[in-house]
Amino acid sequence: MACGPRRMRLLFFDFTINFGGGPQGSLYLCRRLNVDHEVHVVDAYGTCREYCEAVRAAGLPLHILYPKAQDTYIGAKDKPVKRFLRAATQIPDFLRIRHRLIRTVVDIRPDAIWVNNEKSLAFLVSSRALRRVPTAMYVRGWATPDQVSPFLCWLMKKYLAAIIAHARASIEQLKKRGIPESKLFYTPNTICVEEVVRRATTTPAVCEPQDPRVKLLLPAARFQPAKGQDTAVRALRRLEDQGVDAVLWLPGKIGTGEDPGFRQEVLHLADDLGVRERVRLLGWQDNMPALMQACDVVVLPTHTEGFPRSILEAMLLKKPVCATPVGGIPEAIQHGSTGYLFEIGDAEGLAEAVRQVVTDPEATRALCRRAYELFQEHHRPEQHTQAIVRMFEHICPSAPRKPS
Repeated sequence: MACGPRRMRLLFFDFTINFGGGPQGSLYLCRRLNVDHEVHVVDAYGTCREYCEAVRAAGLPLHILYPKAQDTYIGAKDKPVKRFLRAATQIPDFLRIRHRLIRTVVDIRPDAIWVNNEKSLAFLVSSRALRRVPTAMYVRGWATPDQVSPFLCWLMKKYLAAIIAHARASIEQLKKRGIPESKLFYTPNTICVEEVVRRATTTPAVCEPQDPRVKLLLPAARFQPAKGQDTAVRALRRLEDQGVDAVLWLPGKIGTGEDPGFRQEVLHLADDLGVRERVRLLGWQDNMPALMQACDVVVLPTHTEGFPRSILEAMLLKKPVCATPVGGIPEAIQHGSTGYLFEIGDAEGLAEAVRQVVTDPEATRALCRRAYELFQEHHRPEQHTQAIVRMFEHICPSAPRKPS
């Protein structure tokens, strides 16, 4: 009997506490891979309700290792002593999670496992039984030295069979750290085209359709200094000084374990600059495409990225993008051709980019058309899925083939 493509049993393991871009991208990948393969999702705590509901809605088996844990995050990244003490108090929970992870992997018997972060990878390499399974890691960020610790770099070199990155800039960063090129797999990011288009047809309740002002959307799931909400507020002040009547939409929430102080800093800044009435805090939003469709300009004053999904959503929906040239963003946003770029923290540069968008509608339409064409050429879901499948076949060549 003839044999078809390999059918693999794959397992995704994570500690998901916020349903941001990384977990959303991972879940979408799970859904696509599950069409021709068997995918299991393993979560340490199961405390992120949005994530667990989305996994179950996708029809994927969800294995929660230790739902009774009291502390589900460590936090305090900038305070090493406090971070160490918090981690120490969680050692009993970690041991239970490790034991149940071993048992779950032995029961499922996956051909390969993939993770998104250092913490998940550390758990996988802590057991000889777990190390027998080929492991891949998704590096969704820029992979700069502040994001890839020496310990994570050592784990990557010693234990990983493959490393996946959405941005060529991330690949180059990993090469600089001495990661063997044979382990690196570049796969341009993607989004679910049909879902984005469908969701964009709805009208979000937070919007005022008749508002004549230029609507700027900063599509971040959380308030963090690295997302640059403060830069957007300063740009809003400059736009008003230039006679551009604009309003800034800030969706997002304070993530679990994150300092709420930055959100208050942004609001105090808006008050000080006299633009508070032009800043709309939208809270957690689970339909970013609808917000994007309703806005006029997508702004990303971010300090660091891998390759943000929001860029692709904007390109697909033909919305102009003004962003910083970090991570993989310049691979999609070419200044003056498919969008506008400005430097980190440069509120004046962001304001000027927005002004160009709103004052030259013909050029903006041409820019959005070129961005849409670039998306169609390089970021279709089927291209991404095929690349990921090839990577898994490379690291687990003994996986059985599907009967044809």
